[in-house]
Amino acid sequence: MAELTPMKRQYNDLKAQHPDCLLFFRLGDFYEMFDEDAKTAAEELNLTLTTRDRNKPEDQRTPMCGVPYHSAEGYIARLIAKGYKVAICEQTEDPAQAKGLVEREVIRVITRQLMFYLTIPAALIVNFSKIQEMSAQMFWVAVFGMVGNAAMLCIGFVLVRGWPRKRKLLYLFSLPGYGIGAFTLSFVQSFLSPLGNVAVCFFDMGNCILCSGACYAIIVEALSEERKGIDFKAIGKRLLTSAPLLAGVFMTVLLVLGVKLPEFVLTLIQPIANANPFISMIMLGLFFHIELKKEYLGEIA
Repeated sequence: MAELTPMKRQYNDLKAQHPDCLLFFRLGDFYEMFDEDAKTAAEELNLTLTTRDRNKPEDQRTPMCGVPYHSAEGYIARLIAKGYKVAICEQTEDPAQAKGLVEREVIRVITRQLMFYLTIPAALIVNFSKIQEMSAQMFWVAVFGMVGNAAMLCIGFVLVRGWPRKRKLLYLFSLPGYGIGAFTLSFVQSFLSPLGNVAVCFFDMGNCILCSGACYAIIVEALSEERKGIDFKAIGKRLLTSAPLLAGVFMTVLLVLGVKLPEFVLTLIQPIANANPFISMIMLGLFFHIELKKEYLGEIA
């Protein structure tokens, strides 16, 4: 095995500290990625995969790719939108003043958990707390959310008949599910009354039951080459780790029981809830990406 350079050893040490993240390693005016991180980023971001070891045998080359640091936010947002964690590694000293290897450290880790585990649940709690009485019609709204999601999945199975298996998986995973918590709720929160917010939340409860695990299990089971049955345990685990769903269920129980949260709790949560529309719009702007490939346009036509 070829001896590692000091910089590559530094990269490996930092990567070992954040094994579950894609490491954006600052090198001058670029963030570089190496090894498996480079392969993943190149595939997800349509980057060119290259190497500096062209004089070595192919099996000894280190794959790498990079993005300019001044435009990295858009690339990072696209990775976060696809479920990846990104660790940002910066140069912590001036390269011109460095004696030997430039010192670097990971200054932050970026995930999408802020919205889904903090601002959305806070928005749900605040709006539910403003409702005086729970109507039975709200539960039908939740059923409608579940049925609407199931209908989209059924339509998807009809549309992809006769397609190759991998292409079926791509389209079926992309079709069901409504972006209620991330985007719809932020608009409703800004323009409608608390009752409108609660109605949207109940729709999202029904939506979550399917899109937080059930749709995935159904698709995998239907298209599996070795069918083993639907994993209800995995579905339950996904549902029980959905903070917005748990917050909605918790507040529904309190409403049915006639229990009110203390006012000081709502006062503490209110600023976090108010931040939800702002963060949603930032995410929407960062995640928006248009990719006009001829093969995609052909399929749409």
